Amino acid sequence: MNWTRKQSLILGIAGIIVGTTALVPSAVAQEADAEGESSDVSEVEPEKEKKKSLWKRSAGLGFTMTQGNVDSVLGTASLRADRKDKKHELNLGADFTYGEVDDQKQTETYRGFSQYNYLFEERFYGGVKADAFKDAIAEIDYRFTLAPLLGYYFIKNDTSTLAGEAGPAFIYERQGDNSTGYMTLRLAERFEHQFNERVRLWQSVEYLPQVDDYTENFLINAEVGIEASLTDRLSLRTFAQYFYDNQPAPGRKEGDLRWVNALNVSF
Repeated sequence: MNWTRKQSLILGIAGIIVGTTALVPSAVAQEADAEGESSDVSEVEPEKEKKKSLWKRSAGLGFTMTQGNVDSVLGTASLRADRKDKKHELNLGADFTYGEVDDQKQTETYRGFSQYNYLFEERFYGGVKADAFKDAIAEIDYRFTLAPLLGYYFIKNDTSTLAGEAGPAFIYERQGDNSTGYMTLRLAERFEHQFNERVRLWQSVEYLPQVDDYTENFLINAEVGIEASLTDRLSLRTFAQYFYDNQPAPGRKEGDLRWVNALNVSF
């Protein structure tokens, strides 16, 4: 695909509507002067609201179409759910992207992921991450990754978090005509900063080298973006994703760069 088509594809990208804005407001407990059942209700209701507010959920749809010198169409769909409390962190998500330029398929990816962390103390945690990925253009029929991990929050306050993670991982994939499974090391880093109530920045990167061939076979996944809330439920996200495979299928390039502008809806 020539540079003109690459530009058209990049400018047409709108999708991966993933969000982390909470919808359910936290309840505020009120003092009760009366005794008996009314006092019991005032204690129970705030507790229920607090439990509901632990979840942050979002879903999104994106669609872009152009007609004229270049005919293109691109659509995306995604789901995301996150839950955190003092001891447990759970992240779940799935997304789908499909695009064509001049009736030629240019993008078709499927991804599902989950990560569970248990906090041994405020900053130190252990967990496991699982990913499933398919990219028809890169000839990745499937790629499954399972990674136990240990992590540490170097920064953890009301506005910023910076965490590092390390551990082994097992990858099983079919790429081109070959199916293979191998052990890797996984090193990862995640950063978030909340500028104010409506604007936040996030960034992440992970590096997965094969343990017995780390100079010739490795993966790099990176993302950086910014989100601005438009309303309590709607936000605008702009971010870039970079995926690097040091051993792609024959005839395919090592790196894929994706620019995304998307609307995110929380519920």
